[in-house]
Amino acid sequence: MPPTPSTRPAECYTPAHACSRHANNTRSSTCSPAITTSPSKSPGAPTRTSPGAYRDPNKIRGKALMQAEIACLSDAGVPSSLTEIVTLGRTLKLRAGDILAYFDHPHTSNGPTEAINGRLEHLRGSALGFRNLTHYITRALLETGGFRPQLHPQL
Repeated sequence: MPPTPSTRPAECYTPAHACSRHANNTRSSTCSPAITTSPSKSPGAPTRTSPGAYRDPNKIRGKALMQAEIACLSDAGVPSSLTEIVTLGRTLKLRAGDILAYFDHPHTSNGPTEAINGRLEHLRGSALGFRNLTHYITRALLETGGFRPQLHPQL
């Protein structure tokens, strides 16, 4: 079966090795290093690799690469037969602000959130005997350090 022709921009399918390089050894702005074509597949079938945007030491250039990646995946030229890619592009377009915030806020982590979630999951496994939702919530607050009893009710 012949590959479905695509109307996507050519830079969305640019092979990583074919990217033009400037004198300072950086990729041109029309190159998307996150999508490469595999020689064993048809020329229009992209192979996903890890995005270079997050690894780029220059956060401005990394943000531009990620914006280009989101634009390519959310482009109207994606064949409708690739439903997963269409859904991914729609989700990336809707969450672009959250995704691109990584480049504006360095050294952020979801580690503290995952730590609290881990404690709550452990509590949920050991809280099977709770009959009252209020008691479960109180226990969850005690476990995660979010419960701060007042010294005096009038304070």
